[in-house]
Amino acid sequence: MKPRMFTFENRRIKTWNPLIGCLHHCIYCYARKWAKRLKRLCEYCYKFVPHLHVERLSQSKIPGGDLPVFVCDMSDLFGNWIPREWIKMVLSAAKTKSRRCGTTFLFLTKNPAGYFLFLDQFDEHTILGATIETDYVELSVRVSGAPSVRSRIYHMIQLRKARPDLKLFVSIEPILEFTNPVSFARKLEPIKPDFVFVGYDNYNNNLVEPRLEEVKELIEELEKFTEVRPKTLRKAWHER
Repeated sequence: MKPRMFTFENRRIKTWNPLIGCLHHCIYCYARKWAKRLKRLCEYCYKFVPHLHVERLSQSKIPGGDLPVFVCDMSDLFGNWIPREWIKMVLSAAKTKSRRCGTTFLFLTKNPAGYFLFLDQFDEHTILGATIETDYVELSVRVSGAPSVRSRIYHMIQLRKARPDLKLFVSIEPILEFTNPVSFARKLEPIKPDFVFVGYDNYNNNLVEPRLEEVKELIEELEKFTEVRPKTLRKAWHER
């Protein structure tokens, strides 16, 4: 089992995980399963307890290159349980790398409210995103202990208003059943995302998925105001 990472310019971007472990308990989480392979390396990683690997904050441990670096795909850096000091340390290390090498860092969270505590830390070398798998609030609560999708959408809209200069994106992955293509797209439009990822679950979790035709219609609606970057597109498991 290998995580399916984001791609830019049709190339898979590198990841940097100074922080590992998450308490959202999403039922589809690949990272918690992936961490089970790390028992010999770190007991905390194996148990998926949120913890910081300070040694990975060293500049030599941070990837560089011409593509963005995905920060903490094995955690949620802006989760409510993460000590602010840890977040500051990660952001400081990233900013130093940006100043030295021009590296851009991509952040993704299910708690975009957390971005507001560090607004002065973000610049042209950061890309901020939120996972919004559906616009059904009840469904989002059923599959995850993270803040509801209503909260995520609201805070991303406020983030756009507070920092119109920043590059923002939305990840609709794994996509879950939604109200309808037009309604879902219109709820995301005020975020003014620079791009949106759309993709199905890759790990056979039998989630409550929309039909492929509905997803294609959603993509058409999203393309009216933003760039859509498709990931895994397939028939819903109940269509097969």
